[in-house]
Amino acid sequence: MPYPLLGKTLFIILALSICKNINAQENNFQHYQIDIHGKRHDFFEFVEHVEIIPLEETEQSLLSRVEAYFPTPNGIGIIDRKNNQVQLFNKAGKYLNTINRFGEGPEEYRNLGSSVWVENNQIKLFSSLSRSVLTFDLQGTYRKTTLVNYPEEIWGGSLTPYNDGYMVQMLDRPKVKRSSYELMFLDENFKDLSFASPRPNPHPFPVNTGNRFSYINQQLIWKKRLSDSIFFIKENKPIPLMRFDFGEDWTWSNPNAGLNMKTAFHEIWREEDKVWEVLSKVNEQYVLITYKYTITKDDKGLIDRKSGKFYRLDTRKEDGENFNLFFLEWENDGLTTSLQAYDIEEFLENLDDDQYSIAGGLKYEDFAFSENPILLRIKFKVPY
Repeated sequence: MPYPLLGKTLFIILALSICKNINAQENNFQHYQIDIHGKRHDFFEFVEHVEIIPLEETEQSLLSRVEAYFPTPNGIGIIDRKNNQVQLFNKAGKYLNTINRFGEGPEEYRNLGSSVWVENNQIKLFSSLSRSVLTFDLQGTYRKTTLVNYPEEIWGGSLTPYNDGYMVQMLDRPKVKRSSYELMFLDENFKDLSFASPRPNPHPFPVNTGNRFSYINQQLIWKKRLSDSIFFIKENKPIPLMRFDFGEDWTWSNPNAGLNMKTAFHEIWREEDKVWEVLSKVNEQYVLITYKYTITKDDKGLIDRKSGKFYRLDTRKEDGENFNLFFLEWENDGLTTSLQAYDIEEFLENLDDDQYSIAGGLKYEDFAFSENPILLRIKFKVPY
């Protein structure tokens, strides 16, 4: 090959390589192999420290579970979907107030999902059935209702602030008419703005098992329903951020599994170790995932983003059942997690005295017989 042609070829290869690297860096796509049958690692080996926050038990603040949570400047907000209300506590878990305007009126909400947040020192609550956002002050006092305007055939599942407006993940209605997109962007006045992420073939199983939105350094992240991938939102478009590769253990890798509602239900209900949904909590260092088999079983895992390694976590108690840990939200370097109060004694037995602290100056005896769940703010480490 003549030297000029060789040089030109090398230049083209180098240019393509640089472009590929720039594109990879811009998208920052991460791919993680998840072995759900691999070695179990003791969950407590990954715990550096736990702050324990008992939630005060009163007649107004009784909670059966905590599965949806948001931080407030005053402390803690618990979304109690079972009772269609929001419980407010201070940072030490002392009960403050209850938001309960469940009903059909113009100043009420018809349903309560996971879309409750703090914006401009006010609590905002999105009700998809009421097609409105209710505003409260930080003490839980009602202020106003704002209608959310988008096409009648669309059913909004979750809503979150995005840039100077809002983003909505849409769900399917059990009707012929339905949205052909996954995401909708609204302006600051909750007016219809634009759509993204085309959905030509809606999934037949209409489940919404967790909060779909989170943030890393104010970057909005979206977890698509029944998907093994996470996206970040850039210029009103979803860009792949990371994928959890379960290989042959991912239910929906079989195209026949999602043909219709009957086959989808069959795949989820059958007693076989295949994952049908993965819920994730992501920060700069770690990803904590909960992956679900069948309709009732799940398992936990930790991904070290720096090394790319996945660790299957062993969260079993002495009786062989799992601690019922529910990962909620990252706050700084701690992952707020809920645990049923009846498990807290055995949980603490796995920690050294200097590995945990109790908020509010309380001792274990002060809440040992509480019926309310306990919040744990867990700081993780990788021991290997």
